[in-house]
Amino acid sequence: MMQTNTLPARSYAGAIRTMIVEDDRASREALTEFLDGEGIPCCAARDAIEALELVAENPAIDVVILDVGLPGFDGFELIQKLAAQRDLNQFKLIVVTGNPTLDAAVKTLRSRAVEFLTKPVDLDRLLDATRRALVTDEAAAPASKNDPPVINVDAVYRILIGLRSLGDEILPSGYFHDPAWDVILDLIAAEKRGRPLSLTSVGAMGRGAASQSTLQRRVLQLADQGILDIDLDPRDRRRRLVRLSRKAT
Repeated sequence: MMQTNTLPARSYAGAIRTMIVEDDRASREALTEFLDGEGIPCCAARDAIEALELVAENPAIDVVILDVGLPGFDGFELIQKLAAQRDLNQFKLIVVTGNPTLDAAVKTLRSRAVEFLTKPVDLDRLLDATRRALVTDEAAAPASKNDPPVINVDAVYRILIGLRSLGDEILPSGYFHDPAWDVILDLIAAEKRGRPLSLTSVGAMGRGAASQSTLQRRVLQLADQGILDIDLDPRDRRRRLVRLSRKAT
């Protein structure tokens, strides 16, 4: 069933820029109808061959919502073929999978996708990712094959957070269990909010079972490596604040 969207609507006038690649007809039609109802017109392909034909015929397409479990050659092979047809920097990829695996997540990171979604698709997250992709492309200068690969730091952060939340469902034992992951991901989130964390709170919301003393020891180790900065809170000299190092960011 469709989820109720709570985000403000925005209209994207002009040529169709968004393509959905999904082999399941009901899912393809539902996603197309949903995004179209939110002011984002889409074209849709049922497999990789149709997707390549649509991209060749419609140079305005630059946002691709891609189910990686396609018949024939899969979605990641399609990404490679898109890169051969047009520079991959010109696309914003939203990867969808009904079978989340570590391999799929790593390939998603390598493809520089803006989002990694699992089925059943959270429509609010899909809509948010699509809007971000469209707005990012509107603000960016045109890419060329001579441009270096573009790393979307926000997208990498969201994919890593998604991996951590999936946890043992897809990750071999030991992945993300080192409390350093919780420390770094919490500090990236704090950086995005513009608010530092206290030494006693950093990493406390992670999925691991690390003790407070273990977390603080890892924070100090990361600070010794120059990854974190620890400073006294100017408003409360008894409190220490932790931030990502300027060198790290």
